[in-house]
Amino acid sequence: MSTVIASPQTQLSDTLKRHAERIRKGAYIDLGRLEICFLHLDATEKTPAPGTDIFGRSLNWLQGGPKISLSANGDEIYVTSPALALPEVEYPDGRRGPQRESDRTDKQVEGTGLLIFQPVRELYLNPFDKNYELQHGYMHIRFSADMMGRSGVFLWNPSTGEAFVYGGRFEIA
Repeated sequence: MSTVIASPQTQLSDTLKRHAERIRKGAYIDLGRLEICFLHLDATEKTPAPGTDIFGRSLNWLQGGPKISLSANGDEIYVTSPALALPEVEYPDGRRGPQRESDRTDKQVEGTGLLIFQPVRELYLNPFDKNYELQHGYMHIRFSADMMGRSGVFLWNPSTGEAFVYGGRFEIA
């Protein structure tokens, strides 16, 4: 596994500490449960071609994904519950099998167990209602590069379930 730092280590470290502190204080609004995190293969690809293996370009928790929340001031997305192991899925060719993180990335934040999945194109959530019960349908969080050209990144330690969404601009639809 190659080691890559998604941004300067101090900036990333500061951001992750800020996320953890705001989550600890409850300074967020719950949005829903993450079902699919879609990744770009390259900067020009917008949508997977029909009949292609979307699982090779996504992290698919089906309905058991982590809770996703919006910071109280609306400027960051938080992962506020553990991101557990990816379930088995049925692939387009009809076979069932495990989803392997190693099929999607070989990058890791130096000195941590956090795998780097980037760039994030979109998060599909099963939204919560006002009583925090899951609704039918989807909420989409679409990512694009920010003013500095940074795209969204999903950081995840499959061993501990710790996960973060970091960087880029986002729009909730």
